[in-house]
Amino acid sequence: MLRGTGPAEIAEGVVALPFPGHTRGSVLYLADERYCFSGDSFYWSRTTADIEVVESITWYSVHELAASLTRAAGRLRFEWLLPGHGDRRRLSPDDMAARIRRLAARTRALRPRPVDFTAVRW
Repeated sequence: MLRGTGPAEIAEGVVALPFPGHTRGSVLYLADERYCFSGDSFYWSRTTADIEVVESITWYSVHELAASLTRAAGRLRFEWLLPGHGDRRRLSPDDMAARIRRLAARTRALRPRPVDFTAVRW
């Protein structure tokens, strides 16, 4: 059971990071400081060629998602983004970290809106 919002090593080389936002119980998994399993928290968009959130189907709270991204922005280091949806992507850890920081800033500007599956552009 993960408690709070801090990272927890759950196996050798595997860190679970509670990431409330998409759902209350969303979690990221970082493996070997190379792979980020982001679930539905964020993904690689073919449309924008960047890391994005799906604000139109954020079930729990876009404000909490922004807070999770902001908390993680300074410490998330990985090469491979492996999301639950969208494309996987490999970039340098520095590039990924910069993209996460920019995503956090963009997400802080979002406002809650009704769930709309038709608004998703992968």
